[in-house]
Amino acid sequence: MAHLKWLKKLDMKELYRETMEEYKVYYEEQTAKVGRFDERIKEITAQAKYREKVKQLVYFLGDQDAYGAVSGRGGRRV
Repeated sequence: MAHLKWLKKLDMKELYRETMEEYKVYYEEQTAKVGRFDERIKEITAQAKYREKVKQLVYFLGDQDAYGAVSGRGGRRV
């Protein structure tokens, strides 16, 4: 991501760099966690017992895929 590359190039004092690196580690952990949740939501929405409800939700919310409708993260079809 462009902002991470930009942050890496910034000239900072050592203490600020250490602090930024700690925030970066936390950011990466949270990003990975969101990715795991995303995958789990996709698995769940594919199950037969949820298929009809997800289909109704997709219809209600408009032109989205099932994952986008359930997760609230978009997933617009192109």
